[in-house]
This record gives sequence, C-alpha cells and structure tokens, in this order.
Amino acid sequence: MTKTYLESNTAQVSYDPQEGFFRLTIKKFVKDEEFKNILLRIIDWFSEQSSATKILNDFRGFKGVSPALQEWVTQHYYPSMVKGGLKQAALVLSNDVFAKVAGKKVKSGVDSMFMYKAFPSIDEAESWLAQVSKY
Repeated sequence: MTKTYLESNTAQVSYDPQEGFFRLTIKKFVKDEEFKNILLRIIDWFSEQSSATKILNDFRGFKGVSPALQEWVTQHYYPSMVKGGLKQAALVLSNDVFAKVAGKKVKSGVDSMFMYKAFPSIDEAESWLAQVSKY
C-alpha cells in the first residue's frame, strides 16, 4: 500500500513498498526554499524506511532551481540520502531548458555516489528501478 508523505499543489512524495522506491513528483514551478524544505523532509522519511534504497524523481513539472541550490543538492542532499541507504535513482525531466540544465548538472555531480540514470518517460524509469537489483 502506498504511503503518501506529502501532497501539495507543487509536489507529491510517496513510498510504495511493493514498487520498492520513493517517488518525488514536482508538479509545477517550486521556489528554491520550498524545494529545499521538501528535500530535507525526504531525507528523514527515506532514512525511516529501512527497506528503501531507490527513488524516482518525476521532474516533468520541474522548472529548475538556482545554481546555489543545485550545489546544495549535490553536496548535502544526495550525500545524506546515500547515508540513509540510497543506492539507485531515476530521473525524468521536462522539456524545459532550465530544468534540463539544472537536472543534468546535479546528476553529473553525484553520478559516482550511486546509480543515477535519466529517462525520457516514467514507464522507462519505473521499469529500470523495478529490474535493477540492490547492490
């Protein structure tokens, strides 16, 4: 059964133990401060789920964040997630040019920490997360 941790007009965070991964969905533009607060809460929720090792970042509604927040995500958010058990992440981006630049910059900054792959569709991201085993 899916547990919804957050449901707002800008984002949703949920975990389905049958799927085996957290899901962060950004629905529309979100300000840096709100995005950072969501990520801080995800760190806590993720570490509470001892079986959680994966996250799907559905950023089709994402419009990008500042370079400073991109750096914070690379240097603080993802290292904290790895400490909490993160092994794999999938990313689905919108066609927004700023979102693509921000998402790819962060992804390239954390590629060595865990398996992180970008996909053109949710279906492909879900399939990859479902078949890639824990390591």
